[in-house]
Amino acid sequence: DQTLVGTLKGHSDDVNSLAVHESQGVVYLASGSEDRTTKLWTVEDQSLVGTLKGHSDDVNSLAVCES
Repeated sequence: DQTLVGTLKGHSDDVNSLAVHESQGVVYLASGSEDRTTKLWTVEDQSLVGTLKGHSDDVNSLAVCES
């Protein structure tokens, strides 16, 4: 099913990359943008967990490593 369930607002420019990670029953979505930030969201309630700033250029790819 491809029904839109929500829109995550917070980046000030195009989003180039997404990564999904599940930890202790919580599903997270990371988004990388041309605004030079990466944002971490919870999927269930679509809330912003935090923003990683300081990239010198666009964030074009993301990867999640399992520990």
